[in-house]
Amino acid sequence: ILSRLKDRRMAFKIFDEALSDPVRKLPAARVALADAAYVSGDYERAAQEARAALAANPKSAAAAQRVLEYGAKIDPGRARADVRAFIA
Repeated sequence: ILSRLKDRRMAFKIFDEALSDPVRKLPAARVALADAAYVSGDYERAAQEARAALAANPKSAAAAQRVLEYGAKIDPGRARADVRAFIA
């Protein structure tokens, strides 16, 4: 339903507010929040959520990929360092 909204920022805000605290802590929810933030143009929040997803599940290749991709928009050096730590 939210993907049908033309205003991506509003869609992200609605999605973000709809998640309960227990759900928000799930790695998959963090990945989804990262994706939604990125699509809405909030690159800082996307990178933050990607890092939270990776912290919640340190073996998640999906989270590590987002840390690199989304983090590169705001801090390429940190994104590379975070992914190097994942690979190590």
